[in-house]
Amino acid sequence: FLNPGEHPIKGLKREIKEEVEADIVVEKFYDFEISESLYEQGKYVLSIYFFARLISEPHPGDETNKIQYFAKDDIPWENIAGPDDKKILEKLFKINH
Repeated sequence: FLNPGEHPIKGLKREIKEEVEADIVVEKFYDFEISESLYEQGKYVLSIYFFARLISEPHPGDETNKIQYFAKDDIPWENIAGPDDKKILEKLFKINH
């Protein structure tokens, strides 16, 4: 989540640093999704997606248990946290589940 007044790209870099202790270069905007909040009924979340490139090695941070990479055909769809994340990955890979 963004902090009040925080630019989305700055927030993305901060979140990546917090979650996986890595640095990124944001390449370009990809898409966005709007969905009802999973935490607060009647509120909505705007999820913004970018293409980015890691420029340092990721490591699990305080909020992350482990880091795994998956081939497109091996994505564990049932374990994806949010509906927007699943939707955007399906769009990116042009598949339906």
